[in-house]
Amino acid sequence: GDAGATSNAVIEVEAGAGAVLRLVQIHEGAAGAQRIARTELRLGHGARAELTTIDLGSSLSRHDLVAQLSGDDASLDVAGLCVGPAGSHVDHHLDLQHAGRRATSRTLYRNVVDGGGRVVFNGRIVVAVGAAGSDAALTNRNLLLGPGAEID
Repeated sequence: GDAGATSNAVIEVEAGAGAVLRLVQIHEGAAGAQRIARTELRLGHGARAELTTIDLGSSLSRHDLVAQLSGDDASLDVAGLCVGPAGSHVDHHLDLQHAGRRATSRTLYRNVVDGGGRVVFNGRIVVAVGAAGSDAALTNRNLLLGPGAEID
């Protein structure tokens, strides 16, 4: 319904050697809802993770994604979509850490904001000393649908 609600969710996943993880997260909150979420991934040797996150907005929505590619040959693919309807504020923060050798990550976020809505996207990739052969890409594409729409 349209009533306000607050949720606080944490997901922690440790994927061991050779593990494969496919995780889909969808958030659609009412106009008065607030959501704070954190997802932490730790990928071991040869582990692969595919994360799809879709945020369809609410009055306030924040998602922190922290991923550590600690094992050699670990890989991570992230696809994100944020939709900021009028009057909403959506934050997405990514912290990807390449610690193992030959780790790869591909990240693509698309943000769409209607007039009066706001999306904040903050992403970083850190390659540790000794993480030889790391390969990372981070792409962020945005679309403003009306006056007063804002993407940072």
